[in-house]
Amino acid sequence: MDTVTKTTNQGRLERLSNEVRARLATFLSFESMDEIYPDDAFADLGTDSSQAVEFKLVLESMYGLELKTSVLFDCPTVDRLVAMLAERLAELDTDQTTTACFDASMVPSAIVDFGDEQWVHDGESFPLSETQKGLWYIGQSRDCDHSFHVPLLFQLDLHLTFDPKRFDRALQKVATRHPAMRVTIAYDKNTGSLRQTVVSESTIRAIAPLKQTTDVVSAFRRQMRQPMDLAAAPPVESFYAVDQQSTWVLLKLHHIVIDGLSAAPMVGELWREYFTDCEPKPTTNQDAGFFQFIEWETRYLKSSRAEVDRDYWKRMLSGARGEAGLESAPNKLVATHHGEGVQCIHLDLTEAQNESLDELSHRLNCPPSTVLLSLYYLLLWRLSGHNDLTITTPVSGRPGGLKGPFRDKVGCFINLVATRCLVDGEQPFAMFAKSVSERFLESMEHGQLPFSEQLREAGLSIDSPDGRPSFPYSFTYQNIFAAWSKDADWQDHVRFCFDLYQEIEDDLTLEVYDFGDRKRVNWKYQSNRFSDSAIRSWANVFDHLLAQVCADASARVDELSLLCDEEVAKLRCQFDRRQDENVVPITVADWITDVASKIPDHDCVLACEDRLSYGQLAERGKFIAERLRLNGVSAGHVIAITDDRNIETIVSLFGVLTAGAAYLPISSEEPMERRLQMIRAANAIEFDAALKTGGNFAEHAKGVSLSTAYVLFTSGTTGQPKAVPIRHDSLVNLCHAMIDRYQLSDRDVMLQFAPLTFDMSVEEIFPVLCVGGSIVIADENRSASVNRDLIRRHNVTLLNLPPSYHSAIRSAFPRCEEFYQGVRLVAFGGDRLSAETAREVLSAGPRVFNAYGPTEATVNATIAEQHCCEDSNVIVDIGSPVNGIAIAIMRSDGSSLPLGTVGELCLWGRGIADGYIPDGYIADGDTADGDTALQSSSFTRWIFPGDVEPTACYRTGDQAVSLTIHRAMGN
Repeated sequence: MDTVTKTTNQGRLERLSNEVRARLATFLSFESMDEIYPDDAFADLGTDSSQAVEFKLVLESMYGLELKTSVLFDCPTVDRLVAMLAERLAELDTDQTTTACFDASMVPSAIVDFGDEQWVHDGESFPLSETQKGLWYIGQSRDCDHSFHVPLLFQLDLHLTFDPKRFDRALQKVATRHPAMRVTIAYDKNTGSLRQTVVSESTIRAIAPLKQTTDVVSAFRRQMRQPMDLAAAPPVESFYAVDQQSTWVLLKLHHIVIDGLSAAPMVGELWREYFTDCEPKPTTNQDAGFFQFIEWETRYLKSSRAEVDRDYWKRMLSGARGEAGLESAPNKLVATHHGEGVQCIHLDLTEAQNESLDELSHRLNCPPSTVLLSLYYLLLWRLSGHNDLTITTPVSGRPGGLKGPFRDKVGCFINLVATRCLVDGEQPFAMFAKSVSERFLESMEHGQLPFSEQLREAGLSIDSPDGRPSFPYSFTYQNIFAAWSKDADWQDHVRFCFDLYQEIEDDLTLEVYDFGDRKRVNWKYQSNRFSDSAIRSWANVFDHLLAQVCADASARVDELSLLCDEEVAKLRCQFDRRQDENVVPITVADWITDVASKIPDHDCVLACEDRLSYGQLAERGKFIAERLRLNGVSAGHVIAITDDRNIETIVSLFGVLTAGAAYLPISSEEPMERRLQMIRAANAIEFDAALKTGGNFAEHAKGVSLSTAYVLFTSGTTGQPKAVPIRHDSLVNLCHAMIDRYQLSDRDVMLQFAPLTFDMSVEEIFPVLCVGGSIVIADENRSASVNRDLIRRHNVTLLNLPPSYHSAIRSAFPRCEEFYQGVRLVAFGGDRLSAETAREVLSAGPRVFNAYGPTEATVNATIAEQHCCEDSNVIVDIGSPVNGIAIAIMRSDGSSLPLGTVGELCLWGRGIADGYIPDGYIADGDTADGDTALQSSSFTRWIFPGDVEPTACYRTGDQAVSLTIHRAMGN
């Protein structure tokens, strides 16, 4: 490079540096460009994301360039930005085919002159901004809505005497200067328009004392939920309370007259006025900043820039969906009003986390806000499995940004932007965070378009058909608190309290408070959709993700683990009961035989007028077993028994098990062709044939393992019915689990309701007989009236019913307690239990349990006792695993999911079958361990969280959600 060229380039760089620094000094309100050095970082100069977008537009207007929205993050220092600009301008100079096509009309009004400041007078009327209209219409569409009530809670110094009248004077002075705070809003039916009218500051209600209470925050929260009549008075209210700690003051404002950025100057003015308490200067003019903004918005919506923004949102949000499928408490009977059930979990980032986050942001050239937003996307993706996600974020909405002409104005300038991101699991986190940052900044560049219009352009509405927001997940980054730190005087006596929060309408909000030297993370959620345990679990996952990406930002996002060691231990503690298995004695036949030797005369089975004692069961079962063994029937043989509902059938089952064989129940209503098909599929022997004198089945091929107790066919609702062999040890373990969970004893009497072909019959028969109880054969036609008579005649204490049968009971007995009288426990299973059914049966007196388990899991894998809440609602779940079983919610790829997450319900442990009997399979012989080969397409070897080695797992195909497991879909 020759000396002339080098000198020319240096001169260009110096000129550009001076120009950029001079404009930046003006933009950031520095006194001169000399305060800004060429190697200064924009972050150190006090810029944030919104200012970065605004200054990018300033640069475009200065040089006629089209720049990336993330330019200040890609070039994070002044000299790097200048070097990039010089290179781009040089390209324009040398490339003859390139011309700068800069259209001044496309420059947003954030960088144009707004003209002289205007003034208003009491009684003047103005239209509403687009955001105000949205808030008003949403509020009017609901019977009671307080999600737009903004709380500002203060705790005064313990030794400070609070003066309510002085506070009223201070508030009126502030409202005098900011008339946007003191408006009434009414709908004009004649013109069909909304108008806001400025009224006198004297119309603001005086501060009101609250009754003495031991919980001030709760009392204020109840006050925050009281409605505000926007047409009657300015939506500004204040309250105070005194407790042993200090005096508390609550300022309650409707969002329609204030936003977060407005709160900073307004609060500072309020307390300065309170402590100085000067006489107000008489004036009839007030600052009209917010009303001037409404005029600006009207012009903007008609501009070519607005058309560009509309086109952007039409492209961006077309086909976007808000719901990610996160539900952990979907069984509430009564939906709460928006905001009424909002809870918030506050978690402060540790000093180490703050430092790691700042270092990561610096390495990635992304603001901390978008790094955290990126992690929020990853959390929702990993919890839900949806990779196309849209999250809303409130932005200042002030033309010119935080340094613009509206910087100190009070009003509702705020707007929402929706950022849509597609998660690519193969991306390194660093690349993903960069893409999220660019997309978010791009959304902010077009974020002046009111949110309602963003949605309208994409064919969407603010609310979904069920009344929830179209995009129910949001992210908020509050860095407004630095402005408060300038007012140190009043903060010597008054502390802002964050325990009271705005009760949002979104399902889930990640809200970050950036205090400069520390950050607080608030997880706000609708408690009628999410449980406290689920949110805390997700917050732990978020922290775990943050730790991983801070340690290695190059890691692929699909390789980031969700569960830290603590969460793994929690899962094992709550959902792994394999260590509690009990397989003694070896078979239920041995167990029942032992019971019969102790209580031979006790009633065992009752049907119509017939009775069978335990002694008779043992004697007749032994006779059947000897006949079967004499004909060569033993372990590994399957005996098909026709499902006739009588005592003889129970005796036949017991005889087959005593012989060591397995039984296969077949309904007598099955067509002959179907019966033969099932017998062939299980390689079974018909019961009558197996008993015939002279029969010899010793060489008959065995269809199941030697340890099989019974074989049942699945219902076939998910495809072709499959034959499931259940082992003796699984059945014994089930009996122990039922005895333990239901507290069974020899005084219990069970109504044997289910057909033998349905696995609920297994838990109706064997656990009760193993403790010496009695079973009563139910009416074959399932008549509610006949079954009630059986319940009364035989003092039935236990019912095991499908939830659908409760409808028949209700039809026959409007007063349900007539049917359930004397019953101590009702266990529901086989179908989804509704909260209404559970509540009605609980009100009738019995304890109510909800059991879940596929045939492959030996009847029941989980059980939950149901309870009425304080509001008489019942939250139905399927509870915790029974003894010997472990459960987990997993992704389709086998990765573990945290508590409160929708995924596939998977089962491990003693009760899980080894597989299916292949259709028409004939075993050539036993395997080395005594088991024959089995078909196992749904049985895999997955690792339960915390296992060192893969273990046998049954994938149920059911979608479920934990903490308390809620079955979302049946198989």
